Amino acid sequence: MSSPIIFLLIVIPCAATATVFAILILVRVGRLGYHRTGWPARDFRLYAVYWREAPKRGWSRWPLIGAAAFFLAVVATFLMSAFWVVQ
Repeated sequence: MSSPIIFLLIVIPCAATATVFAILILVRVGRLGYHRTGWPARDFRLYAVYWREAPKRGWSRWPLIGAAAFFLAVVATFLMSAFWVVQ
């Protein structure tokens, strides 16, 4: 990316939105009796639990889909800023 401002205008809102969705997911799964242990690999299992339990509880799967999409947007922006040189 040619400007750090553009980079920050894309990354900060996407990262914040992905974090909000992740917190929402982890709070809902925590109410079911599953709690975070501090290991990131366990969090991925909690996302799988959310995917499985969401329809049973009447929850939407959109927070999980949104968290993944915004996280991928952040990663793509980082990669573009590192490897894409505008001439």
